[in-house]
Formats: sequence, C-alpha cells, structure tokens
Amino acid sequence: MVVYNPDSTLEDNIRALLTVVANLIVVDNGSEPSNRAVTVALAVACYFEVIWNKENVGLAAALNTGIRRALLNEDYAWIATFDQDSKVSAGFSAMSASTMAPPES
Repeated sequence: MVVYNPDSTLEDNIRALLTVVANLIVVDNGSEPSNRAVTVALAVACYFEVIWNKENVGLAAALNTGIRRALLNEDYAWIATFDQDSKVSAGFSAMSASTMAPPES
C-alpha cells in the first residue's frame, strides 16, 4: 500500500485490508512528519512493515518499491497493490485466490 499524507480514513482502510491479507507492506511516499507519526502508530498497533521514501517518487515507483521488498520475502504467495484510498470488501482474498487457481479439468 502506498500512502502520501494520508487522511483519517487510513486506519480503517488498513484494518480492513489486514482482515483479508496475511502481510502488509506500506510505502510512505514522502509524507510530512506529522502524517508519518500516524503511520508509525498504526504500524506498531497493526504489525505491518513501513518503507519510508524521503520524497514523493510517484505512485508507480512507490508501488514498485513495495513489490521489490515483497519479492525478497518468500512468505508472499501473491502481491496486490493498493493506495491509501483503497477499500477492500469481505471476500477479497477468496475472490483473488479463485482467479489464480488453475481451471478445473
């Protein structure tokens, strides 16, 4: 998930996401220090990794940073990309897994 000066919906979005994924990497894309404090508190409370960009490198580059980190960790069976405004519905994981399953013979 990429964040940049997130608003008050970030906590709800992260908590919802963590109900459907096993691991989360958040890339802070150069947020202001006051906004970084919110992300730090959430990371401690919700147990996710944060990568801190010194400046906003754009959404695509920030997503690639998170993807590269995930690829270094063999615990990830698949990768989904989100930004701070992304909301997931209950069943997201099952639906995603079903699209990756081989077709039945």
